[in-house]
Amino acid sequence: MDGRALIYFSLFSRSSAATWPRDTLLLWFGLWCLADREVTSAHSVVSRRIRLPLKQHYARIALCGTGRNGEVFKIHTMTKLGSVSSAGSDEESLALKVAERIRQMLIAGEYRAGEKLSEQQVSQQFEISRNTLREVFRILTSQRLLVYVPNRGVFVAAPDEAAVIDLYRVRSIIQKGAILLATKAHPAVAQMRSLVDEAKSAGEAGDWMRVGTLNMAFHRSMVDLCDSERLSAWFDLVLAELRLIFGQVGDGPHLHERFTAMNEALVAKLEQGDIQGALTELDAYLFTSERAIHAAIHRVRARTATPV
Repeated sequence: MDGRALIYFSLFSRSSAATWPRDTLLLWFGLWCLADREVTSAHSVVSRRIRLPLKQHYARIALCGTGRNGEVFKIHTMTKLGSVSSAGSDEESLALKVAERIRQMLIAGEYRAGEKLSEQQVSQQFEISRNTLREVFRILTSQRLLVYVPNRGVFVAAPDEAAVIDLYRVRSIIQKGAILLATKAHPAVAQMRSLVDEAKSAGEAGDWMRVGTLNMAFHRSMVDLCDSERLSAWFDLVLAELRLIFGQVGDGPHLHERFTAMNEALVAKLEQGDIQGALTELDAYLFTSERAIHAAIHRVRARTATPV
């Protein structure tokens, strides 16, 4: 039997390989073939499962063989596996979906910074088990959206001024890059215009929480100019933290009113194809917005300070 076929046979004949995805095994057999070694025998295939952050399952594989010149070699690698059972896979998938739903609720202002989350209430709300809920909490804690306090429970995070500085630094890099990629005909530009119009109507109705949510959606649509699902998903984490900051200082006209007009000026530049003008508008927006948040945080701190 050909040496490569021996390795292929060994992989499939090992009892431990029974739960490995077939495509993973075929992939590694193909890579072995590409290694351009004339293999005469496969001495052993050693594997063990390990667990890394986010509870993903991996296999560490060691392939041993002998070349025609008598050279003995061993190749170590690590590859991602599926969950050990379909039930475990379904539970992890459900946890990710619920975490995404809670993240969107944070962006919409449905949870407030510092709010305690009841395991019983949240598990009933989403109709999930306690174990799945704890995985949801772990995911959102790793994303800095929740905080676990020993002996007290899980709370919605309350980002501080250092977080504001960091988040606006991130926003500047990502959103400027998005504008540089913009074209007048991109669907995200039309979406930004629609969101500005909705925000103006919400402001006229005095629904400032809605204005804040639409402002978030406006800047999320700006990042969609990059046509990157990964970047847009990651920017959602930035928006969720920002909304928690806004929640600490209050969703009112003092925070949102002026920015609807600034958003309208920005999208007008994009509709005209004036990229440099849009960058100038974005710079003004980010500078003004960051200063307004810092000022609001100081006002809140002054009101809540204990008199000496």
